[in-house]
Amino acid sequence: MRHITKVGGQRLSGIYPFVAEPVDPFEIVSLEFLEPSHSVHALRPTEPLQIVWGFYSPRSSFTYPGGESVMV
Repeated sequence: MRHITKVGGQRLSGIYPFVAEPVDPFEIVSLEFLEPSHSVHALRPTEPLQIVWGFYSPRSSFTYPGGESVMV
């Protein structure tokens, strides 16, 4: 698993080895943010729901840190 982020104007790449037993098929049918007055309500997904990527695994594990480097 590779995570890319930007810190202080530099892009960092982190590699995190993981093992998982993904469930297939996997389908998200709803995602609800029930409390409109809560601060995370602004982060709610679009309507209609658009899922770009995801997985569900009843058992998964990853290592941290997996090694980070500056991307050029």
